[in-house]
Amino acid sequence: DDTYLESYISTIGVDFVSIATSAIIVLILIVGCIDYASSFILLLQKIRTIEQDGKTIKLQI
Repeated sequence: DDTYLESYISTIGVDFVSIATSAIIVLILIVGCIDYASSFILLLQKIRTIEQDGKTIKLQI
């Protein structure tokens, strides 16, 4: 769909995934596995880029 709409749905909530992710990273760093922590951070990036029908799409996850 190539249509842009100005409307949106506002939401209120807590990002429990970010909180849990931060806690896991802190625990990994405390244990001393810095290489593992950096790999874990890369896996959990919140923006993904995909291509579909010749177009680049960025998804915020």
